This record gives sequence, C-alpha cells and structure tokens, in this order.
Amino acid sequence: MRCYLAAFVIALASCSPGAPAQILRNCISKSGQSQFIIDLDVSNGNGQLRYQFLEQDVLYRVEDVRVESQNIVGTGVFLRSATGEVRGTSFEFEYDFQNDALVDGGTSYDCDHLQDRSLAEFPAD
Repeated sequence: MRCYLAAFVIALASCSPGAPAQILRNCISKSGQSQFIIDLDVSNGNGQLRYQFLEQDVLYRVEDVRVESQNIVGTGVFLRSATGEVRGTSFEFEYDFQNDALVDGGTSYDCDHLQDRSLAEFPAD
C-alpha cells in the first residue's frame, strides 16, 4: 500500500508544472487601452516591466520576484520614462503563469508570448 501511495505522490508532483525560469510576455488590458511588456528572470528574482497607456511609456525595474502557487509576484519600481515622467509609484503585480494573465491592482491583462526581447527596452538615445 505504501508503494502505491508513494508512486501516486511522485506522479502527481511530476504532473504539476512549476514556474518558468524566464517570462517574456505582451499583456493587454481587457479595455485595450494599456499594456505591459514583461521580462522576468524568475530564477534570479528580477526583471523589468514596460508600461504603455495612451501617450505614457514607462519602464519599471522588478524586484522581489517570487513564486506563490501558480503566480509570480513582484514589485515594479520606477526606472525611467520615454514620455517625460520623472517619478512613478511602486506597485505589486501578479502574473498567473498557468493562465497567462497579469493583474495590476484591479486591472486584468491577457498575455501572449513575445519573441522580441528588445520591445521590453526603450530605444537607445
């Protein structure tokens, strides 16, 4: 009986996907008015977020990246802006890696794979 139980536990653990080590996604809000381009290095606990809303284009450094169940949670800290903002408010976000969805406060975003990492960066000055 113990052998069957141990085999079941091992099989169940191997079926549960873990968090990916790298995340590169384009996430668009349900309204279509805002988007995040997320580039996370989950294994090293950092990354960056590029936020675009109307004419605003802001880059955030990501800190404190951690995995909580099926979510990757982190804090976005203002880094710089391509549109003139000189500061921004830090914020917590959650990325659900099983459903490819991002939540920032009360706003939900549907995410798709992104192949071009350069989109997460501002063009060189």
